[in-house]
This record gives sequence, structure tokens and C-alpha cells, in this order.
Amino acid sequence: MKLGVLKSFCGEYMHYVRSCRELGIEHEVVDIIAPDWMERVERSGCDGFLCRPPSKVQERKTMFDERLTILNRFMKREIYPSLDEMLIYENKRMAHYWLKLQGFPHPDTWIFYRKGDLSKFLREFKDYPLISKTNIGAQSSGVRVLRSPGAVKGIGRMVFGIFRTPSMVTGYTPVRSGSVIRVPAYGLRERHSPKLSDSSYFHLREHSFHQIQGQGFIFA
Repeated sequence: MKLGVLKSFCGEYMHYVRSCRELGIEHEVVDIIAPDWMERVERSGCDGFLCRPPSKVQERKTMFDERLTILNRFMKREIYPSLDEMLIYENKRMAHYWLKLQGFPHPDTWIFYRKGDLSKFLREFKDYPLISKTNIGAQSSGVRVLRSPGAVKGIGRMVFGIFRTPSMVTGYTPVRSGSVIRVPAYGLRERHSPKLSDSSYFHLREHSFHQIQGQGFIFA
């Protein structure tokens, strides 16, 4: 048996490499990020592939989800973890859909892709505060506490724009803590959709909001 270790943007894939070496398993590092990744997969002759998808930048995570779907569903290659597990990993929207479908207790969540739907929600929702969290990002990254309708509207304007023109949307930029000062994480900017959750998440155009102790929403 020969295993392929899918290369990642950072060095996490090396944990798989070291484990294969220690266990004496034949393996090969395959660069799934390369433009000719499909040809590399074919040439490797591997029986299955080990993957550690990215967890910080949405576009990189989306790329991995797309290529792993092609690798597993269409090229018929086995992958670990499974594709189903990969798709909900570091994706608050997908995790909500999956938890709801499986009947697991979790915060009630609303996801918006139209500004009008968000406006209607704001007219009816009264139980603040809400917590906002970006769709991707571990632990407390991309989190904001929203204590009023005005705070939610502010993020809504960034995510959906003031006008009904997608090209005019600036997007929501999370702030990351540096060693000395807090700086905008422009590479994590999100646009175009939100999600609300009862008790912990709220997404905004690829952004999520959860209410403390009860409700929240996400701008996807």
C-alpha cells in the first residue's frame, strides 16, 4: 500500500510524513495546490491520500474543498479524513446545516444572502446581544459582540453594501491581534452573505453570528 500526503500551504502535512516514516509506510508528497495537480495524482500511483486542509483563509479552504471533491467523487480516490468531514471542517455554515440535519442540539441559526431578508429579521428580532464570527477561523478569530440593531446594520452595510450593487461592496474585515497592536486582516475579508444563530453564531456573507445564551446569525 502506498499513501499520498497532500501538500498544504503551511507545514501541517509534515505530521503525516513523519508518521508514515515512523510506521514504515510507503508514501509520497503530492502537491494538490499545483496547477497540474490532477496529473500529479495520476502519476503518484497512490492507493489513498491524507489531507490537512487550511483553516485560516476562505479562498484556500474553498480550493481544497473543490479539489478534494474531484479527487474523491470523480477520480474515485480514497481520502482521509473523509470528504464529508472535510466539507464541515472550518465552515460554520456547512457545520450548521449538518448539525440541523442530524438533529444535534446547537444554536438556532439564520443565514442571509439577501439584504432584504436581513432587514426583515432586524425589524422582528429583539433579543440582543449577538456574537458575530467569520465563516472560517478557529477559536476566537473573527469574533465580535453585537449589542444593538445598529451594530448589526453596520456589518450588514459592509457585507451587502449600502446600494444594491455587488461590485460596490467593501466587505467585512476581521481584526487580528498582533504582538503590539491590533491590525486588520485584509486577507480574511468577507462579502455577500450572513447567518444568524440562536445562542452562538451569526454569519454575514460568509460571516457568522451567534447569540450569547440563545440566538445568533451568520452573514454567509
